[in-house]
Amino acid sequence: MTNIIQLKITLQEVKPPVWRRIMVQDDIDFYQLHQVIQTAMGWRNIHSFGFDLKDYYMSGSKDYEGNIEMEFSPYKSLVGLTQEERVQYIQKVKEYRSKEKLMINNFIKFEKQRIKYSYNFSYKWDHTLLVEKIIQPEEGKNYPVCIKGKRACPPDSINLEVRDAIGYMIICDKFLENPNSKNQQYFKEEYRKLYKRDFDPEYFNMDEINDKLEVLSL
Repeated sequence: MTNIIQLKITLQEVKPPVWRRIMVQDDIDFYQLHQVIQTAMGWRNIHSFGFDLKDYYMSGSKDYEGNIEMEFSPYKSLVGLTQEERVQYIQKVKEYRSKEKLMINNFIKFEKQRIKYSYNFSYKWDHTLLVEKIIQPEEGKNYPVCIKGKRACPPDSINLEVRDAIGYMIICDKFLENPNSKNQQYFKEEYRKLYKRDFDPEYFNMDEINDKLEVLSL
């Protein structure tokens, strides 16, 4: 039976927080969850990504032809484990690797569970995924769906590189203090070209996000 997971996604270290609350079915794979996160947060899905699953790590990247390559890796030290525990862990890794796709319900099972999602390993935009609820689907309701959120993610572009949370917070502060400076004019123009709207650190449009989530057809 398919359950619905309510996740709160928070971009780490940025203040005030950038976050989204989404509801997503638990029978999707990790690439599909990545697509949902990218869409909800406002990223552009142009960099590698990874999920820290405590004892395992799931990462994804695009090859030269633009195809997604997913890699499942052991992430647990065998030091201190008994021989039986080592065997069980290795068998579990082999079992997961033998599957064509790994569904998120193999790993996301408990309320209050936390998972780290990283996007763009060069700048390491880390997110905390907090499992708030695991519930039955509501009849007639479409999933995935964003039900709440605040503020805009940093621009996801080579022309507007923002290397870390501090850099983004400085940009937001300077933009509010002096939006008409020469540097801010360049930033505003490039941002408008990329996103077809003016830069606003407080921007959050739930209807726009849900329209895009619907297009995913998960």
